[in-house]
Amino acid sequence: ISDHELERLFTRLRRHFLMKVPPNMSDEIEGNDVPALYCYLAQQCFINEYVYFETVEEIEHLQLVLNRLKTAIEREDKISASLVIAVACYVPLHSVLGAQSLLQRHWPSDVASVLIQQIQEPLDELALRASIPSLTSTENAVSLEVQRMYEENPYPRWVRLSRENSARTINARIRELFPFGAFRALVDDRSPEILVAGCGTGQHPIDTAQGRKGARVFAIDLSMASLSYAKRKTAELGVENLEYAQADLLKLGSLGRTFDVIESSGVLHHLENPFEGWEVLLSLLKPHGLMRLGFYSAIARRDIVKVRGMIAKEGIGSSAQEIRAYRKHLLGLKDSDGFGMVTTSGDFFSTSACRDLLFHVQEHRMTLPVLSNFFKENDLNFLGFEIDSSVTRSYKNRFPNDSSATDLSNWHIYEEENPDTFRSMYQFWIQKNS
Repeated sequence: ISDHELERLFTRLRRHFLMKVPPNMSDEIEGNDVPALYCYLAQQCFINEYVYFETVEEIEHLQLVLNRLKTAIEREDKISASLVIAVACYVPLHSVLGAQSLLQRHWPSDVASVLIQQIQEPLDELALRASIPSLTSTENAVSLEVQRMYEENPYPRWVRLSRENSARTINARIRELFPFGAFRALVDDRSPEILVAGCGTGQHPIDTAQGRKGARVFAIDLSMASLSYAKRKTAELGVENLEYAQADLLKLGSLGRTFDVIESSGVLHHLENPFEGWEVLLSLLKPHGLMRLGFYSAIARRDIVKVRGMIAKEGIGSSAQEIRAYRKHLLGLKDSDGFGMVTTSGDFFSTSACRDLLFHVQEHRMTLPVLSNFFKENDLNFLGFEIDSSVTRSYKNRFPNDSSATDLSNWHIYEEENPDTFRSMYQFWIQKNS
């Protein structure tokens, strides 16, 4: 839930609820009744990885309540729902020693939903790790740091897909996106082999597997924590044309496979050398194969660069507690409106996403002239941006002679005039000419 007012409300509600739970066993609250609102709040806090700010008083009281829960579990004492949900609003229940035993007790349905989310599903992900093959080692120092970051904070955390995805063939999809582009149709797109390089927690490859008719999708990532989350969600949604593996993108050439389509969004710019990774992916692409990529825009991320500079100057770390404190600091600054994209971005509202946004160990940003030069050097045909149709209409009004909207020198002018155009990323399609 990406809303500052609601966050303030939820933060106050959570504190109010916690402080009502007595820290002593002798003051045990009888019964399993707990307002459903607090169960929903516990679920929201788990989804956003406990990004809400905690006062010193809360932290101290939470420790007492948490110790009380641990003792009750160890002794197999009676445990009230209020005690369980109060803890679940602040820390994931699966991190509490012995919490698995809570699944064996009888709870109201709203409480049981919290236990499934915070204990059963993480246990399922842990069990799935053994079924995910590890195909390459990771040796690059920057890649190892990125891997460590996503093992600690799998990104993005998600519950359900935002929309239904109707399946189309690759050729039909590209023609729909770029009706005036110089696209060379794949000879046979009935069962394309698709690679998703850097699949995160599964949103991207699941969307691809559901939306590309007849596709066989192979998805890789550095982070086993992200992959196990992705595999659980894939099974939950009944998606069967999707295979996962742990691998280093830089070593994919050793697999001996080639693909009709390669998709990699928000990944290459986290490598030590994005162009080295891009060249590896190009080597895996079949002749006239298609590539869908996403890169950060240097122009659009100017506010983020400013805040990242402040963080580096002040020596702020990337622990969950430091992220919570720095978010509060940013929102409290008098000139916080000047940070525009930072505090209004959806990524500001969860711990893993905020870490990705402001505390990432490696981030490169691109410009359209740099991308255009790479296209020319590697004989790549730029098909167009995946962007809101209103932006495309505005661009064509500005440059009416570019009917295919593929002139990147014009797009560079347009972006300089409209610096928030690629606020999320440059998302685009290219095709290998040879």
